[in-house]
Amino acid sequence: MRSKDIRQTAFRILARRDHTRRELYNKLLQRGYLPCEAGALCQELVEQGYMSDSRVAANLLENASIQPAAGALRFRQRLQSRGLPPALIEDTVKTYREQVDASAVAQRLAQALFARGKDAAFVERHLWRKGFSTQEIRAAVRALDDTCIDNGQPEG
Repeated sequence: MRSKDIRQTAFRILARRDHTRRELYNKLLQRGYLPCEAGALCQELVEQGYMSDSRVAANLLENASIQPAAGALRFRQRLQSRGLPPALIEDTVKTYREQVDASAVAQRLAQALFARGKDAAFVERHLWRKGFSTQEIRAAVRALDDTCIDNGQPEG
């Protein structure tokens, strides 16, 4: 009876969205199932194809690549928060860096903020929170400075 309950609970959880192995395991523990039960069921569901950490990573990569609004550091944090294995995170972040021109994304975000009247310091902080590298942030702010000079606006 108990194994049927845990299986039904797992399928209800998985019906809402894809979960990583760690996410499902933790949710089953939160619902009072034993670690050995939760671990065995997660393994079984992976073997049967109901769960896949690789599929979760691929979906996150696809969504992040369609409309990128963050840097690789933020994307890495998102993968880590979902409980993906470190090797899979590294591979997925590498692919993200190959698919997304983070410098162009940072410049686009910086220009949008600047157009709304935000100063360079605000833009830098915002891009930092979005997970862009220091190099990408500096390039975006430098591009803003160049835009101001080209448009005859004072710097600063």
